[in-house]
Amino acid sequence: MLGYVVYAHGRSAGARQLHITDHFALTPAASQTLWTALAGYDNVDEILWDNAPPDDPLPLMIAEPRLLNQTLRDGIMARLVTV
Repeated sequence: MLGYVVYAHGRSAGARQLHITDHFALTPAASQTLWTALAGYDNVDEILWDNAPPDDPLPLMIAEPRLLNQTLRDGIMARLVTV
């Protein structure tokens, strides 16, 4: 196994969505295979991935990367410790 994707399929505001929670691939070919499989779903209107890394190769794999509607935002990682 060279990669995996964890997702949930459902509806939100009338659109059939595939919401990705985790995506991992060891090689670019594995990543392309996973995205090809996700894009092949017939009953999906949009694919959402909230935690996509900024260096993900998906924009390089498609003809129109502007259709991805990417937004960059800061993330905060915190560790709560009791003293």
